[in-house]
Amino acid sequence: MNTCWPRPHLIRSLAPGNAKVTWGGLLLLGLSLVWGCQPSADSPREPQADGAAPQQATSQSGKLRVMAAQAFLADAVTALGGESIELVFLVPPGHDPATWKPTASDLQQMQAADLIVLNGASYEPWVASVALPSTRMIRTANPFRDAWIETEEVVHTHGPGGEHSHAGTASTTWLDFELAQVQVTAIRDRLKQLLPDAADAIDARASAYLAELQQLHARMLKLAERLRGKPLVVSHPVYQYWARKYQLDLRAVNWEPTEPPGEAGWAELDLVMQDFPAKLFVWEAAPSAENEAKLAARGFTTLVFTPASNLNGEVTWRAAMQANLERLQQAIEKLP
Repeated sequence: MNTCWPRPHLIRSLAPGNAKVTWGGLLLLGLSLVWGCQPSADSPREPQADGAAPQQATSQSGKLRVMAAQAFLADAVTALGGESIELVFLVPPGHDPATWKPTASDLQQMQAADLIVLNGASYEPWVASVALPSTRMIRTANPFRDAWIETEEVVHTHGPGGEHSHAGTASTTWLDFELAQVQVTAIRDRLKQLLPDAADAIDARASAYLAELQQLHARMLKLAERLRGKPLVVSHPVYQYWARKYQLDLRAVNWEPTEPPGEAGWAELDLVMQDFPAKLFVWEAAPSAENEAKLAARGFTTLVFTPASNLNGEVTWRAAMQANLERLQQAIEKLP
């Protein structure tokens, strides 16, 4: 199914099922638009619309202007592009990119970008309802579409984004470090198309980045061997690719790290524990002292293994993954 969109000289926002076109809160009538079409979703039947390289256009700085809304992709773009790119990270500090939605100003910036780097696999559902040029977007998970994991719908609240659901397709693909390598390769190839004069340098930086990912993968494989027969409970249903790749036995609850689970949450955990004797509890982010203490009282060792979707510029995504593996190793050593 295709969604039609006006050419980049006009930014508009579409509400599903609503024929009104809005821009800055004003109703625009009597406009004569030149229309084009782009794929509307990341369903498995969607054709890959990211193959054609757009004509290069650069920012006022003379650099390629690239936009990303997820820390892994931003890290890869910055590492591979070097001084040839100007990266704009769209998601504000403290917001989860999985629930973030672009403002009119964000859309205006994206319309003017040379490249918009997306994860795909349903990670950015807002893409289906906005007008963006498909030739300047790349969905980095599209090359392994056949490996996407289908999920059941789970609705809950999550940070400033409010209520949302994990439905249809699991999207934290980069926690499988081999799939992350495929995504980096897709970014490398597009940057080389857009920056042909820098192709050799991009290749060299990509090789170094891919080597780091391979090292993460190799270390995670060794840690996974030590987890055989040791079930895990995770605080959120976002670890599907991690569990599949590294053959981890885990079950998910729906807890927020800094919020008390309440009676319903503890009952949920008790239900899981009836036939799943886990002693390791994995959080997406640092839990409150109260949550950690109550889990310890139930015999759990806890650790943070963050997807690192939004790092607020504090550390690189690769450093966050190294820290994840270090915490995991330390937690394994505490297990009986």
